Amino acid sequence: MVTATTPFVRASNLIGRPVVTTGGEAELEVQDLVVGEDGRTISGLTLRRPGILGKRHVGVLATDDIASIGTDAVMVADGRSFGPDERELAVGHDLTGRRVITADGTAIGTVRDVIVETRRGRSRIEGVELVVEPGVSDEAHALLALGADATVSAEMIVVRAGAVGDLCTDPEALVGSVAQLRSRKASS
Repeated sequence: MVTATTPFVRASNLIGRPVVTTGGEAELEVQDLVVGEDGRTISGLTLRRPGILGKRHVGVLATDDIASIGTDAVMVADGRSFGPDERELAVGHDLTGRRVITADGTAIGTVRDVIVETRRGRSRIEGVELVVEPGVSDEAHALLALGADATVSAEMIVVRAGAVGDLCTDPEALVGSVAQLRSRKASS
């Protein structure tokens, strides 16, 4: 099960991070995230060999096999966790470029990056970094907590009505927004 030194991380910051066994072996690095059918749950990481000639997909690491995600490396117990996988994988970079629209029809922006929570037992996309639509905010880029009711489709992400008011630029504000949305859901 995953633990992390920081609970939220941009997917782009995971790409290229070495995957290290507790024995100190580091032959692979993160290539991308494998996104589950719900469009939010991270079910694994695709792996590649590091270096200029190593950009080819070589396997998948299931999230259950990840011991921890640190600021400098993804830790696993041993190299037996790495497995080849020939399935068609929905990967994290497929989410970038998708439009984000509210349930009341307001286009907010386009996904620039996804924000993943990596706490124990929870590897899930909880927010997005957006290139904001002109006129929506004074900021060109903003963060948005998705909330439990967000829907991810092949073309776009639909979030709650009024989500424009929740745009923020501070990562700590995003963490607070995620917590607030969870408490709203728990009390309803």
